[in-house]
Amino acid sequence: MNFTMPLGALGATKGTWTLLTHFEAKKFSPHIGIMDECFADHEEQKVGPLTRMLKAGEITGELGEVVIVRNFPHLATRHLVILGLGQSDAFTLDRFAEALDAAVRKIADKQNQTLAISFDYVVMEKLGEAAALKRVAEVVTISCAGKNDQGKSLVPFSEVRLFGPIPSPENENAIKLGVARGRAAIESRR
Repeated sequence: MNFTMPLGALGATKGTWTLLTHFEAKKFSPHIGIMDECFADHEEQKVGPLTRMLKAGEITGELGEVVIVRNFPHLATRHLVILGLGQSDAFTLDRFAEALDAAVRKIADKQNQTLAISFDYVVMEKLGEAAALKRVAEVVTISCAGKNDQGKSLVPFSEVRLFGPIPSPENENAIKLGVARGRAAIESRR
């Protein structure tokens, strides 16, 4: 599984899955809200399909909530995942890992899939980029091993693109450490 930190527009990223993080709130944070406004049906409406889902209660942001929107028409990716992170004031690295694990286990069941993750700025602020990236790499590595709740074998993604963090030697090293910790955890289970 290859982890990258590309610069550029998330919406133009081709692939299988795009995962967006969302805290429990009445409106989306900027990383989703601005993108969703671009997808509004009419220029004057300024309410996109995700905001309509949020207002209808289909997206709550509760910890571990995984909302899958298949064939989202406005993105180059095939499927969109909104991952609930719970209340921002109760957010911790462990709660983040728990939610991410739930999402990955629901979608990592086919060969040659890619995953793009866009981070809410609060995730980076509260956890720190390097700590968040290390945990993401560890959790995604571990979560792609074994079987999901339906008994399907899980398969590692061919590529995981992490949007939001700045590419740096420190962040790249954090990802390598996370992958190594994930692999060690998998080996210890055998």
